Amino acid sequence: MHEKYKSLEEKYNLIVDFEQEKVNNIFCSHLCLKEFLNGMIKDLEETLETEKDVKIRCIADLEREKIEAIERMKVEFANKIEEIKENFLDFKTEQLDTASRIAVIENHKLKNELEIQSKEVEKIIAKYKKLEGDNVSLKRDVQIHIEVENEFAKKSNRAQSLIKKLADKIKGKMNL
Repeated sequence: MHEKYKSLEEKYNLIVDFEQEKVNNIFCSHLCLKEFLNGMIKDLEETLETEKDVKIRCIADLEREKIEAIERMKVEFANKIEEIKENFLDFKTEQLDTASRIAVIENHKLKNELEIQSKEVEKIIAKYKKLEGDNVSLKRDVQIHIEVENEFAKKSNRAQSLIKKLADKIKGKMNL
C-alpha cells in the first residue's frame, strides 16, 4: 500500500511538474510577445516622428521655394517692365507698332511662365496632401498596435491569474 501511495505521489509530482512547465512556457511566450510588440510600437513611434520631421522639412522647403520663386518673379517682372519702359520711350513714333508686338509677345511668354509655375504649385500642394495622408495612416497604425498590446496585457493578466489558481490548487492537493 505504501509503495502504491509512493507511485501515485510520483505520478502526481510528474503531472504537477509537467503542468508547471507548460505554465512557464506560456508565461515566457507572453513575455517575448510583449517585448516584441513593445519594440514594434517603439519603432512605429520613431517612424512617425521621423515622418513628422520629414513632413515639416518638406513643407518648410516648399514654402521657401515658393517665396524664392515669387521674389525671382518680382525682380524679373520689375526688370522687364523697366526695360520695356526704357525701350518704349526710346522708340520713335513709327516704331510703336513693333514695340506693341514685342510687348504682346513678351506678355504671352510671361503668361506661359505663370501657367507653368501655377502647375508646379499644384504639384507641391498634392505632395503636401499625400504627406498628410501618410501621417494619418501612421497614427492609425500606432493606435492599433497600442490596442493589440492592451489586449495582450489583459490576456497575460488572465493567464497569470489562472497560473496562480492552479498553483494554489496544486499546493492544496500537496498539503492533503
